[in-house]
Amino acid sequence: MNQGQQDQIRKLFKQYFSNYDTIFRSFLDFRNQRGIFHLGSEAWSMTEDRDLFWLYNRAICPSLSAFAIRLLNTIANSVPSERVWSSMNYIHSKSRNRLSLDTVDKLLFIYINSRTLQHIGINGLTDLEEMAWGE
Repeated sequence: MNQGQQDQIRKLFKQYFSNYDTIFRSFLDFRNQRGIFHLGSEAWSMTEDRDLFWLYNRAICPSLSAFAIRLLNTIANSVPSERVWSSMNYIHSKSRNRLSLDTVDKLLFIYINSRTLQHIGINGLTDLEEMAWGE
């Protein structure tokens, strides 16, 4: 890993974590297999299951562990973004092309998250939202 890549990783940690120095140090220990991640560590016997590896190390470095699990479980295809584009085309159609970007963004959020919003207790759309949808 060259200096530019290390700087990018440090900048990423600085952007998302208040204790970025500690996380960066843990990352370098992991990368170089030293410190808490030394080769004799019991954690390295769990490398077949990456989630188990990071869950085992959660007590030692909770922030890096949570970040790694989140990163490793990210969907690596374009289906969600294609779904969003299709939804946006549905909302921002030829007949509704004068909607502002802010309004489209809010309607898109409601449209995509409607099942989740209903599940947490938001029952249906308000009158204003129904008017915005044109129902």
